[in-house]
Amino acid sequence: MKKITLFLSFAISIVSLQAQDYLINFTGTGASFTVGTVTVENLTQGKSIILSGTEVLHLAKTVAGLAPILDQNNTLLIYPNPTKDNTTIEFVSTATGKVNIELFDISGKGVVTEQATLPIGTNYFQISGLGSGIFTVRISSQSYSYIGKIVSNGTLGSKVKISYNGSSENPITAKKLKSANNEIVMQYTTGDRLKITGTFGNYSTMVMDVPTQSKTINFNFITCTDYDGNNYPVVQIGTQLWMTENLKTTKYRNGDSISNVTDSVQWRNQTTGAYCNYKNDERNSTTYGRLYNWYSLKDSRNVCPTGWHVPNDAEWLTLTTFLGTSNAGNKLKETGTTHWQSGNAGTNESGFSALPGGRRDYNASWGYLGSWGYWWSMTEYNTDNANYLYMTYGRTDVSKSYTNKTLIGFSVRCIKD
Repeated sequence: MKKITLFLSFAISIVSLQAQDYLINFTGTGASFTVGTVTVENLTQGKSIILSGTEVLHLAKTVAGLAPILDQNNTLLIYPNPTKDNTTIEFVSTATGKVNIELFDISGKGVVTEQATLPIGTNYFQISGLGSGIFTVRISSQSYSYIGKIVSNGTLGSKVKISYNGSSENPITAKKLKSANNEIVMQYTTGDRLKITGTFGNYSTMVMDVPTQSKTINFNFITCTDYDGNNYPVVQIGTQLWMTENLKTTKYRNGDSISNVTDSVQWRNQTTGAYCNYKNDERNSTTYGRLYNWYSLKDSRNVCPTGWHVPNDAEWLTLTTFLGTSNAGNKLKETGTTHWQSGNAGTNESGFSALPGGRRDYNASWGYLGSWGYWWSMTEYNTDNANYLYMTYGRTDVSKSYTNKTLIGFSVRCIKD
């Protein structure tokens, strides 16, 4: 009975891998080539996982309601890693039999394949002739499978070889800390939209993707930190780089404080920069950011982080045109009803993650938190008024209007210079 169960487990695993087998590697550019952690959110299925930036994401389709079954008890070791030209792979064979060792390049294209009949125990292979790049190595048999990532700074690459270097009955122990990369499996159906956020220290970059093949996702780590020390994730949409959260700073770029005006009479009469929290409740700023009057944006000390600025009408138009004007609002809004009112059809295809932060109104009252989001433009309508953009829970587009510079408090998003 145990043999039958074991056979079925392996069969399910193999069929699952054949049905869907996208391998996603991660790398960084800009401030860091290293990726610390990766958060993957499947917006279509409403599921998420967190993995290390050195791990490989395996997007696998569920078969007959059963998830793939993988061997998690043993480790694939790759050393040295990163490497130049040659590296050793080491793994435990849990059963005697044929094993395939496959190497793929950054695009998922096969580089070289080797087949061997291995005994039970720890087995060693050397990969030689690697050029510069990121490679995925996969070991598979009917009884076990391993996957890992190799970073190579080699200069060869003309003829890559996989050579068998023998075996040992001793289990892997001494080199365990040299371990390379594990495979993390996530259920995926072709067409699912993924929101993938990579972090390294204070850096955070978001990528939206609908994978249709194996690939390497690159996170461009760019500084977006205000004077208070708030670090904002960034996303590239078309040719523009945007913050994916509303501004929450209490200080200008040079460290001077922005006035926190809580009194309604003072707010109406304010003609210099000011901010407030929705309903003067600090807790609202954590999720929705703070609300600012237009004079805080016009101040030469700048409310945005260094290298960033408040967008004007032309930059907002570039964003909405790229996304398709009639449906841009849905593509910008966060999905679901955690923050948006029921009726929200946001898909967040852009990664902008627009939230309904509400507004401070003409009479200094509060309104529309959870149902409407408002963002200032730097473009003036006339002497007393300035333009703004808004989105609502029940509409698909992004609308533009104008309002008084003094009386209104809106959210702010910054765009890269």
